Amino acid sequence: MFEQKYEKDPSKHCTITIRLRMELDDERTLLLSNFNYPSMVYVNVDNKKDFRVLNQTIIGNVDLRRYGLGNINAYVEELLDLLTVYYFLEDGAISLFLWRSSSIIPIPLLDLRNFSLKWVDLGLPLHSILAFLCATRIIEHPELIPTYSLGCIAWLLIVTMEMTSHNPNPWKRSKPMSKMVYSLIVGKNATGAQTIKPNENLDALTEHDKKWKQRLKDAEEKAAKRALEYAKEQEEYLKQMEEIGDERDTDISTKLGGFSVDPTKRWLLPIQEWLGIICEWIRVLKNIIIWEECYISFWIALGSFLLSIISYFIPWAFITRWALRIIGKFFNSSIVI
Repeated sequence: MFEQKYEKDPSKHCTITIRLRMELDDERTLLLSNFNYPSMVYVNVDNKKDFRVLNQTIIGNVDLRRYGLGNINAYVEELLDLLTVYYFLEDGAISLFLWRSSSIIPIPLLDLRNFSLKWVDLGLPLHSILAFLCATRIIEHPELIPTYSLGCIAWLLIVTMEMTSHNPNPWKRSKPMSKMVYSLIVGKNATGAQTIKPNENLDALTEHDKKWKQRLKDAEEKAAKRALEYAKEQEEYLKQMEEIGDERDTDISTKLGGFSVDPTKRWLLPIQEWLGIICEWIRVLKNIIIWEECYISFWIALGSFLLSIISYFIPWAFITRWALRIIGKFFNSSIVI
């Protein structure tokens, strides 16, 4: 229920996977419901014990809103964990610049033996071709930069959607955007309920998880090596912090914001607050990029695509030219005065 990476006792940490199957009569309603802001839910309890249980269930075992070096370290660890979304962007960039076939297109071929048509999947680097055409176009017409910038947002989400939809684990595949468009127009699911067999793609899934864990391990080793070099320079500072003590579980400052024994709180508390804000935004951004929140990702991609089409008909060259003339005229008149 809560976003938290840090745990006092990692041996007690576990995960519970709950899989829900939803059958919807009108999937268009589900798509449109994402425009509604979630309503606030208030839970009242009678005694202090129930409040503590409820507070720990929602917030977590460690209250990251309190000041403490352990909480700062927890935010940093979570931030590093959230940055794994970089690997999705890296894979997409490598596939784009090296012209690797990432799009599967079914094409009909004539079977001369049976005089019938059969469909064959053909892999083409469509994204690389599109990027090449857009780059050559934007060099000759720089006024189309706003149009292509909006289109790149939808393009990025479509690329990550294709990557997640080819995940060997059927439970982690994102819903294709084409099916969402069909549901938005027709109001029903395009293919109906999907049946997932027990241990489906188990070998491919095991190999995929093995490569992913090895990739994370290599990245952590490189980061640890760089951190070790930095830690040697900060050895004296860490000794001073050890003398002050770890504020992970205790808060020795006054509750009303008065005198604090920790002299570093004045500088570290704003850092902790900003780390919390950054982690919250990166959580949302990561879920959108990798289509964990598939309906929100769909609306952002669709909206960016439509705005890109609309902005194509806006005379950006005319607007930019006259805006610069007005700004230049204003500054020239100010200098003369």
